[in-house]
Amino acid sequence: MALSVLLLMSIILVFVRAWLVNTGAGRQINCTDCFTWAVINADARLFLILAGLLWAGGWFARLQLYRLFHLAAAILLFAAIADVMVYQRFNTRLFLVEATNYVQYYDVIWDQLISGAGGLGLTIGLALLILAVAIGLQWIGPIRDPTSRRSLVGIMVLAGVTASLPLAPDYVNSWAYRNVLAANLASSDRQRYTDETTQRIQETAVPPQCIGGLDSPERRNVVMVIIESWSPYHSQLESGIHDWTPALDRLAARGQRFTAFHAGGFSTNEGLVGILAGVPIWVPFVHLVQATPFLYQWGITETLPVVFNKAGYHTAFLTSGPLSFAEKDRWLRDIGFAELEDGTHPHYQNKPRFSFGAPADNELYARALSWQSAARTPYFLVVETVTTHQPYIDPVTRKHSLEAAIRFADQAAADYVHQLDAMGFFEDGLLVLLSDHRAMTPMLAEELDALGTAAYSRVPMLILDPRRPPGEIDALLQQSDLVPSFSHWLGLGTCLDSHDDLVFAPGTNAGRCTFHARGAERGLMDVICPEGQALVRLSGDSTHFLDPANLSPGRQQALLDFIARERITALSRHEAHESRD
Repeated sequence: MALSVLLLMSIILVFVRAWLVNTGAGRQINCTDCFTWAVINADARLFLILAGLLWAGGWFARLQLYRLFHLAAAILLFAAIADVMVYQRFNTRLFLVEATNYVQYYDVIWDQLISGAGGLGLTIGLALLILAVAIGLQWIGPIRDPTSRRSLVGIMVLAGVTASLPLAPDYVNSWAYRNVLAANLASSDRQRYTDETTQRIQETAVPPQCIGGLDSPERRNVVMVIIESWSPYHSQLESGIHDWTPALDRLAARGQRFTAFHAGGFSTNEGLVGILAGVPIWVPFVHLVQATPFLYQWGITETLPVVFNKAGYHTAFLTSGPLSFAEKDRWLRDIGFAELEDGTHPHYQNKPRFSFGAPADNELYARALSWQSAARTPYFLVVETVTTHQPYIDPVTRKHSLEAAIRFADQAAADYVHQLDAMGFFEDGLLVLLSDHRAMTPMLAEELDALGTAAYSRVPMLILDPRRPPGEIDALLQQSDLVPSFSHWLGLGTCLDSHDDLVFAPGTNAGRCTFHARGAERGLMDVICPEGQALVRLSGDSTHFLDPANLSPGRQQALLDFIARERITALSRHEAHESRD
């Protein structure tokens, strides 16, 4: 009886996952039932392993070793359930390297679970399901009776045959329908380069192009607002798909809007590393289940706060979320911020809390205005919002709605700008509004039609500066360009690598490309160049182009060498930092 319940629960889990994949990745190809067989085909391998573990455990009844086999089966089912939850929440998969990294932040994980769709009831239900699996598999004794063992053999045969059948057709978005084990094993980015390749890359490095700063350097206050998950598809102006950010769209008319600006990664940490630390490529060589927060990104000497500190600015980072999560507070100190503040500030006392235990964006902006009114000038202030993080709760209605959360954040940002107008900020100030990454929601077919693979990395950015003419800037730029750009703007000078550019003087490197590490498909990197949109598979010495677009063989090799150089340099910096510690 218990074996039948376990089997039924596993089958239900497969079809739940198939439904999620169909309603997510299926929408990209306008087919909401195309992935059912693909998921069944992939998960059949899990059934094969699960049945095999229970069958093998029956041989070790007397030594009680069967419990180890049952424990392995419980862990496998737990991973499958957790993977479904991660996919439903974040449109990505459960990667063990991140699970081991973030599992210690149980309070934040709990907050994300109970505030997501279904809330506390669904979370308790899933928790009970996981508990039932763990207890049930230990409660079930060794499976030795002939009928049950024949049933397990039958399951293994059926699962093996199902798993061996080919997919027809071989769909794109394989990251979504792979089983949780295959999704982790498919990540090729952990493969390191050989010593020979490392030596060649280091010996052939081209020195950066160093240029002086502006003759009349700026000394105005600078505020940078990082709007969580702000994406082109939210905006009628940016994409023509949705009209959820009309206030920000109107603000674009009074400033410079960057129409080809790209994020370097898929999450907030990747966005911060690009924006604040000037890192164009962040893909560490990590073990399957071992990583630490901001790995390889400690000890960077030229960051945005460092640049502003050199110019005599007071630097501060304000957010309404928890800075203790993933050691963000330590990292922000490490890259040079003089002042940090999060949702624990007295300003937020008794304010309603939402995702990550953070107050709504309007409260964060109110705190920023209060901070600015008392700040020593000149200052560089970063304001990081939270309202538009999953699970997308509308602070007004308290309901789950992506559209409502985006609309709330849109109006809150516009209100902040209007209050800056009222306080005279723009008389001696500059405002940057940008996104940390594309939203962790299923990619829309309309996005791919409009932007191609650039849809994975394209994010909005506006600069409101009355001293610069408004208009659209169509130069190819990325988040990491902000560090050299402000260093040049402040008169400090800067050194540009072959794929750096200046936001305030775009086109300095006309042939540059941008780079974006995908989150759901670890080991894949989008490379956006003037010649076209390419795709690279990261795999140490075997790193290669899957889709080279219109890039010549020589251009491809130069880009592969640049990717290798950035990753090897980050590893060397990490090893030097570790040796100092």
